[in-house]
Amino acid sequence: MTPPTIAVLEGDQTGQELLVEALRVLDASVIDVELAFEHYDLSREKRRETQNAIVAQAAEAMNKHRL
Repeated sequence: MTPPTIAVLEGDQTGQELLVEALRVLDASVIDVELAFEHYDLSREKRRETQNAIVAQAAEAMNKHRL
């Protein structure tokens, strides 16, 4: 069976630090459940570089992997 996939929306500053800690809690060794993760860099730099295309890609992933 394919593990559920979570779209991880990474960013800048404090939110990113909290996200890293939250992902540690979702580690299979902690919750005994296998999960897959797709990471999307939503930092200001990446949004500018892609002219916000990364935001649309992340939104598509969230819809695709909705649990």
